[in-house]
Amino acid sequence: AIMRGLDVLQAFKPGVISNAGVGVLFAILSLRSRVFSVLNNSRPKRRAAAKEVELTNGGGAAPRRLRRPSWTPPGIAFPFIWGTITVLRGVSSAVVFSSTQAFFTPAFAAMLLHLSIGDTWNTITNIEKRLGVSAVVAYLVAASVYATVYLYYSASSLAGYLLAPSAVWLTVATSLCTAIWRINSPLQPLYPVPSDKKASALRFEKYLP
Repeated sequence: AIMRGLDVLQAFKPGVISNAGVGVLFAILSLRSRVFSVLNNSRPKRRAAAKEVELTNGGGAAPRRLRRPSWTPPGIAFPFIWGTITVLRGVSSAVVFSSTQAFFTPAFAAMLLHLSIGDTWNTITNIEKRLGVSAVVAYLVAASVYATVYLYYSASSLAGYLLAPSAVWLTVATSLCTAIWRINSPLQPLYPVPSDKKASALRFEKYLP
């Protein structure tokens, strides 16, 4: 609906939304898309993540540190990686808009879907701590970015090339999620288990009667 509304605005007053404005819009969406989610999408603080512990599977045992493969990038690298991806998402989106002059397009729909899946993955990984489900959903995140890169490339080859590094990183991130799941025993299930009581509350749940 928002994309349709922006198209109506653009048709009513051509040029009111600049290419640069579109780039800024999608950069903001890349950083803050979670505000539209009904799930708890709080991002982990780097200092807290460094001390992160993973509880065992409900057996009452003491917490243990989450094991990661030796090739895991240092924590300080992640803000730079995601910062670069945010810029590339914004710039590539501006290039798409400069070619299509429209918002309600398959390319932008794919980007919004990709961001939504990424936010869901964040809830599963950082809030619910479901390693198995996280590994599965990581493949959906990767698949959605591949589709987005393809559709951006279809709109503008330059936009596809600009967005391609995010697909490369998310391929690495998917492998990392899978490796983390495999080396932390006992293996957590690849599907949500209600009895583990890890499900996060909806953001508006506290307002329900």
